Amino acid sequence: MDMTHSEFSSILYEAFPKMECLRGGWMLYKATGGCGIRRLNVIPPYSEGYTGSQIKSASASGKTMLYVVPLQEELDLNPLPNDARELKKMPKATCQMCHKSMPLQMLALHIQVCKSNDTTSSNEEVMD
Repeated sequence: MDMTHSEFSSILYEAFPKMECLRGGWMLYKATGGCGIRRLNVIPPYSEGYTGSQIKSASASGKTMLYVVPLQEELDLNPLPNDARELKKMPKATCQMCHKSMPLQMLALHIQVCKSNDTTSSNEEVMD
């Protein structure tokens, strides 16, 4: 049985929770072309919306990246709060400087801030 548009939407909303509050709809696009020029082309939805077979075909069975593009609003790009349920599923590592455990995706940014805070506090100790 083919995946319906609402089933596909549910999967998207679970993977990208900020899309749930997106009003005004969205469409799928894929990049085409080559030689340094890549254009985003719309994948027009069927009359019943996007289906699993349509997505499979458009993405060459998952080999081609598809892009979700909001039609009337901008996606919220602010980081999720530290207690967000989505972060609980992510693999974690511990910062070597402050010993806080956090998702890998956040650790790279945290390390830069943590290093600058450590450098600042070291400079303040030298000045005292």
